Amino acid sequence: MLDDQQPDELRVFERLIRQTRCLVQCQRQRLGNHLQEFYDSAWADEEFRTRKPYEYLQLCYYKTGEVQKAADAVFTVLQHSPNSEIMRENFKYYTTMDEVDNANIVSMERQEHTELYLRGNDAYESGRFEQVVRFMEDALDSYLEAEQRCRTLCERHFPQGFNPDFVANVANHFAYVLRCKIRCQDQLSKVNGNQLTDYLESHFHYLQFAYFKQNRLPEACSSVASYLLFRPEDEDMLGNKRLYLKEDGVDESFSSPDRTLLSLRSEENGKRSWIVTSWITSGSVTMPAKRKGRLVRDYRPGRTSRPARTASRRLTATLAQNRRPMRPRMWKPGMPQAAKRSARLVNNRLLELHDRVLAGPPWRPLGAWLERTHVTSGPAELRGEHRFVADGMLTSRDCRRLIDILQAAGVAGDGYRQRVPHTPFEEFRGLSFGRLVVKVARDEASRNSLRFLMDVADAARLFVARQFGVVELHSSYTHLVGRTYLPGLGQKRPASDLSHPIHVDNCLLFDNGTCSRGKGAYIHRHYSAILYLNDNFKGGEFVFARDLIDRKPVVRVRAHCGRLVGFSAGTENPHGVLAVTAGTRYALAMWYTETAAQREDEKMVAELYLHDPSMAAVKNMVSGLDAKFKKVDKMLGH
Repeated sequence: MLDDQQPDELRVFERLIRQTRCLVQCQRQRLGNHLQEFYDSAWADEEFRTRKPYEYLQLCYYKTGEVQKAADAVFTVLQHSPNSEIMRENFKYYTTMDEVDNANIVSMERQEHTELYLRGNDAYESGRFEQVVRFMEDALDSYLEAEQRCRTLCERHFPQGFNPDFVANVANHFAYVLRCKIRCQDQLSKVNGNQLTDYLESHFHYLQFAYFKQNRLPEACSSVASYLLFRPEDEDMLGNKRLYLKEDGVDESFSSPDRTLLSLRSEENGKRSWIVTSWITSGSVTMPAKRKGRLVRDYRPGRTSRPARTASRRLTATLAQNRRPMRPRMWKPGMPQAAKRSARLVNNRLLELHDRVLAGPPWRPLGAWLERTHVTSGPAELRGEHRFVADGMLTSRDCRRLIDILQAAGVAGDGYRQRVPHTPFEEFRGLSFGRLVVKVARDEASRNSLRFLMDVADAARLFVARQFGVVELHSSYTHLVGRTYLPGLGQKRPASDLSHPIHVDNCLLFDNGTCSRGKGAYIHRHYSAILYLNDNFKGGEFVFARDLIDRKPVVRVRAHCGRLVGFSAGTENPHGVLAVTAGTRYALAMWYTETAAQREDEKMVAELYLHDPSMAAVKNMVSGLDAKFKKVDKMLGH
């Protein structure tokens, strides 16, 4: 041991070395052969700090149909990372689902001290002051224990990076640990998603009033003093102190704060002072941000100030009311952006204009398309009701023309929120009526290409309506798509990977076999169809699954030019697309509705454009589509 004559620097490092030896010995005793694993897993600290595991949990819950738990998991992440854009969108999506009870969305990580705090708050509201004291004292003890654990964890991992200077490394590590410890109070001061800027001191506000109501003036005075450690200029509490000192038998000696709290507060002030000083003098350490917020009180002149009524209803409901839950955006099968139409009717102005301008009989003949199409397989061959396969709708020249249109004007990830919406082993390119009419307006595609796509889509729609005996069938969404196998990714494609997973077109199919028709589902879709454009690829067969739980393909439909597959869009027809293993699979995907008010808005704009592109209203609509696609392309990285 060094004597008192040695330099202060050596004495400081001697103490650190002794602490380190003690810590290492303790770790070896507790962890044994797992000590290296303990150090190697330090990266996971940040993952758990930001509640990353709950992001995985929410996706698993969603896939298994436990959407209430999925909403809880996202809510838990948002409590600690409120600016996570993906989780905010997920939360908005979940809270629009009928299966989710927004009022009962709770954190999956509610801490003991916050539970006790809320119980104390409820007891205060009902005037049960003896219980207020019990719950708030227990909550305070639990909080101080949690803060100690948080501070201890701050001393483990430091993302040092590369800095060869010894002094700089020591100083940066020290500052990092101090900032982490100071943040502990903020991290522990969240109650049901709300950041309470006065959380710790408010315990003493509740306690001083509860003690006062029980005539326990020494404890009331001590609580006032503890509160004033945090807010020494608070007029309400200073007024309380003056009132208590006027009571018989009360003197200044009663106004002593809690010793543990006094030590903690003194230590924190010292750390904040060190960080501020370092930041001012060197500029190398970031000064912690000030927390925003104010303490609301029910203060009555001449009476003891009461703590704010932070009603548990307000604490519970704030986040759920202010954010309403889009489909999860972690990598998974995507949801077409057209999903946003599922919960609303098409723009009334567009409907009125379309019906007025294009009223009357069809303005182009489609008989030739229908006459050469014939059904080759029905329910018996396809092992299910409301299914058919028909051939002959397109010639090889027609198929080649549609493929050329897609190759010239298609966009990677079109219609989805990801460039790779279904599987990372395939490239997905799409083209909708909206995309094509915008490109025609820009002179990047011909009007004839738009008219030709319109003719093919309408011929298919009329044939499907005829087969199912539907008098009036409307297009809901039309998508010209290509799926291209991507070789050379450096990883083996799982046998279970599909080009498009088994799904149902008018509800959201979960892993447990339930199919939700809540918000986000295309509940307005009644029939669907796929029109193949080529067969020079491998894999990619359209399949019907056995049922919603056993999703093993029982019927496979091979592709060739002009083959049309039609089926009803409900749970009787779960379907998907097998993996494309070579080449590109081209097809025209179409969904239909019997509800006139849910007609495809992009298709109506395209029809109006083909009728008269000079109309001011049509120009405005095309410009609106152009602006929307520019925003989407920016998100997709185009």
